[in-house]
Amino acid sequence: MHDFSNSKYKVKIEFFLSAFEDDPLLNYIQKEGWINELFSNEDSFIELIDLTLKYTNNQAANLLKLSSGQRILNLLNNKEIDFTSYIEPEKLGERYSHSATIMFKLKMIFFLLSKGLSNNEIGNVLGLTSPTAVINSPSQKDKTQDALNTAMVREIALETITPIYDMLMNFSEYHESVLAQIQQTTVQQLEYTEKAGELRNHLSVAEKDISFFEQRITDLTVTSASLQSNIDNFEQIKRLSKKTVELTNIKTAPVEKQGFFSRLFSKVESPTVDQETIELIDTAKIEDILTDEEMKTYASLLDSLETNNKELKLVYEYLGRAKERKTHIEGEIEELAKKSKPLKTLSYENSMKLQIEQLKQSLNIQNEELNSNQSIVRNENDNVVVLEASATTIDG
Repeated sequence: MHDFSNSKYKVKIEFFLSAFEDDPLLNYIQKEGWINELFSNEDSFIELIDLTLKYTNNQAANLLKLSSGQRILNLLNNKEIDFTSYIEPEKLGERYSHSATIMFKLKMIFFLLSKGLSNNEIGNVLGLTSPTAVINSPSQKDKTQDALNTAMVREIALETITPIYDMLMNFSEYHESVLAQIQQTTVQQLEYTEKAGELRNHLSVAEKDISFFEQRITDLTVTSASLQSNIDNFEQIKRLSKKTVELTNIKTAPVEKQGFFSRLFSKVESPTVDQETIELIDTAKIEDILTDEEMKTYASLLDSLETNNKELKLVYEYLGRAKERKTHIEGEIEELAKKSKPLKTLSYENSMKLQIEQLKQSLNIQNEELNSNQSIVRNENDNVVVLEASATTIDG
C-alpha cells in the first residue's frame, strides 16, 4: 500500500484511489509498481485537474499532454475494442464533456500506452477482449535490463580495481583500508550517475512539455488573430450594407412635382443623404443593426474567440508551471554536481615501494625480480590514474 500522506495533492490522490479501488487498470498499475509514477509530482495532471469541472476534448488533450483531442476521439471510436463501455463518456449536445472520473480513466489508458502496452493488451486487462497471449510486463523487462546494466558497470569497476586489490592483500591493513575507500567511492560514483540520469530524464520531460505548450500558444494566438479579423470584417461589412440600404432608400424617394416657371426660376434640390442617420449607423452597437440570422452568425464568432482565448490563457499557465519545474530540476542537478566527488588518485606508491624493499631483504629477492615488481607497481598506479580520469569524465 502506498502512502501519499506527504503529497501536496493528497486530497485528489485519495479521491481517485477511493473511487477506483476496484478498477482493473488501477490494480494493474499498482501490481506493476507504477503507482508513484502515475501520481508523480512531476506530472501536471494531478496538479491541474479540478474535481468539480468538466472538460472538452481539446481541454482534456492539453491536460493529458496529448498532441490533439483527436487521439481521444480515436480511442472512443475504436471499432475493435469498445473502450466506451469502460470510460462511459458523457456528451453536452454534440460535444464530449469529461468529468474528473472520466479524465482519470483516460489518464490511466494513455499512461499504459506510454508504458508500451497495446490497445488489445489494455482491453485484456479490462476484460473487453479475449486474452490471446500473456501480457508482457514492460516494467519487468526494464527492471531486468537495469539490473544487467548495473551489474555490468559494477563488474567493469571491480575488474579495474582487482589488480590493485590483489596487490594490497599481500601487504598491511593500511592497504586494506585504501581498498575499502576505493570501493566506497566507486559505489558513491555509481549512485551519483544513476541519480543524475534520473534527473536528466525528468529535465527532458519538462523541456518537451515547454516545447509543446509554446507551439500550442503559437497556434492559438494565430487562431485568435484570425477570429478577431473575421469579427472586425463582419462588423464593417454589415455597417456598410446598412448604409447602402439607407442611401438607396433616399435616392428612390419621390420628388415633389413643380410647375414650368417654378422649375425655370427655382433651384431644384435633389434628395440628400441624412448625415445623422449615417453617423448613427457608425456609432450604433452592432447588435442593433443586425438581423436575427446575422446575429446568430456574429454570436458564433464571438463564442469561438472567447473559447480560444480561454484555452490560450490556460496553456500559458501550463507553460509557466513547466518552466518552474525545469528550473527546479536544473537546480537539483547543479546541487548534485557540487556534492559528488570524483575518484581520488591513490597516493601510496612510495609506501608500496618501501614495503617491496623490505620484502626483498627478507626473502633475498634478486634485483631483476625487484625491478619487475617496481614496474608492476608503476603500471598499477597508472591504472589508478586512468580510473580517476574516467570517473572525472563521467562526473563532468
